[in-house]
Amino acid sequence: MKWDGSYIGEIVKSNIISNEHKIVYNVGTLICNEQCYRVLYHQTINNFPNVFDELTSVFGVKKCGTHSCIIGGKLFILYDANGLDKINEDIEISKNSAQEIYMFRMILGLRTNNFTSIAIKDQYPVSIRNNVTERLSEQTDIIHLPNKICEKYEFVSYSKIIRRMLKGRSLYDIRIEIDTIVKRLNKDMVHLPGDITSRIEKFI
Repeated sequence: MKWDGSYIGEIVKSNIISNEHKIVYNVGTLICNEQCYRVLYHQTINNFPNVFDELTSVFGVKKCGTHSCIIGGKLFILYDANGLDKINEDIEISKNSAQEIYMFRMILGLRTNNFTSIAIKDQYPVSIRNNVTERLSEQTDIIHLPNKICEKYEFVSYSKIIRRMLKGRSLYDIRIEIDTIVKRLNKDMVHLPGDITSRIEKFI
């Protein structure tokens, strides 16, 4: 499995064995091409979660790794769950990495942001609750985090966090990087690069 956000076709439902506790979504073992993969999976209305995960490279946050597929006639997202676990009190997350993963979610326009929105993969936070139900093109307004998250991870200035993530790149360069990924995975989301850069402008 390449875990590059691509569509991998239809998977027989019996080839996913749910044998673990949930990490927000179901976790199980996928049998594919005589190989076994630990996956987190959920149904979706589109492949935005794949696009979302691939865009982590633009903003310097940890990628989980995904694919989309058809199971029982419905579209599903598969996450690479190797090394993935729930956040708990025994796991320490650096303030900067927590700030950046939540900031990334807000930049992408996800309105629901809480402690179960992220998990731990190889000691780094990753975003896993990336499904959307409303039209992405309508999500260009400013999104705010719950007070509990702001207090725990010391969110003082959204602008400073975003500037740290941009690493001196212009919004034009960011838009080109986003556009390249969107065109590879879903050409119908042509509005996404503009939406994201517009949201960044409002935050900074």
